[in-house]
Amino acid sequence: MLCYGIGKHCEKAKDNGRACIIECDHLDEFVRICKRTTSNKNVQFTIDYVDVGPRLLRRMSRAMKLIVEMFLCVTQFGFCAIYFVFITENLYQVLEQNGIDISMSMVMLIALLPAMIPSLMTNLKYISPISLLANVALLFGLIATLSISFQEGPMPSISECHLFTSGAQLSLFFGTALFSYEGIALILPLRNYMREPEQFSSRWGVLNLTMVFITGLFIFTGFVSYMRWGELVEGSITLNLNVEDVMSQVVKIVAALGVFFGYPIQFFVMIKILWPPVKRSYSCAQKYPITLQVIWRFIMIMMTFCVALVFSKLNLFISLIGALCSTSLAFVVPVIIDFVTRSQVPKGLGTWTCLKNLVILIVAIYG
Repeated sequence: MLCYGIGKHCEKAKDNGRACIIECDHLDEFVRICKRTTSNKNVQFTIDYVDVGPRLLRRMSRAMKLIVEMFLCVTQFGFCAIYFVFITENLYQVLEQNGIDISMSMVMLIALLPAMIPSLMTNLKYISPISLLANVALLFGLIATLSISFQEGPMPSISECHLFTSGAQLSLFFGTALFSYEGIALILPLRNYMREPEQFSSRWGVLNLTMVFITGLFIFTGFVSYMRWGELVEGSITLNLNVEDVMSQVVKIVAALGVFFGYPIQFFVMIKILWPPVKRSYSCAQKYPITLQVIWRFIMIMMTFCVALVFSKLNLFISLIGALCSTSLAFVVPVIIDFVTRSQVPKGLGTWTCLKNLVILIVAIYG
């Protein structure tokens, strides 16, 4: 789903902010490298993003863990809520075109059950095949969307497009770009669950190859969608497709189905953080862990659903979550961890490293 919104943030950023996408990959590497550096090599255990940190900061571990977990939860909660909005807006256009008189709220209510059922699964290995279906559906929808955009006639001349934008619009781009691209909360959990974790972060491993592919895909999609629809590009480029065309309707439905199947993997991270404290706090949760976890998941799903009902502006909601939470998780926290970790290594802090981290922090504050 995230790639579908990239056209809107290119409309906000023009040519001012493309480097932000590449920087996200670099900061993902910060977390992975610091995790490897600070872990005890003689002990085999897995840690998540909130557990990463050098010894110098471990006196602040409880407070920092709480802050990071809060940002992670809000970010993942925002992902899940926005998924409902994406599904609703695309299905509503198709239903309305086919003469079905139904409100957007009712469409969202109908979408609730299919998204809820796979989200009640508690094991990531059962969610992974569903996530694969989501990726296939979304990739098909994206290719079809780009094909339709090329078939609508010749592209406008690049001279007709605004190549630069204002600072206010650039800030909106920054939040949208981070939200669209950032998956830092999933990096260490996915590595921990891999059969061969060392293959995740090697030079030609899963992380680097995936990031190269996604970066190219996002840049290409953003450029094409902005060239085609210009200032009129929507929060999701599928919303710009001509709903009277049958193929466009199929694309909207397939994209919505892809988001249905992608919801559980985003929901998994949030529950993984929230459930352990609940289980420790209530004896009934320890006595009936499965039953209580299913009930807890149901409550959280309903909360994301209610937030989605309130925030119907997809592009503004994306920018809000990205600016508030993704900035801290993807820019500020990794830079702090990297800076302190390198300071404990002889000659670890060079001039280039300090300047680079300082620039990243300035960009984060501006965004």
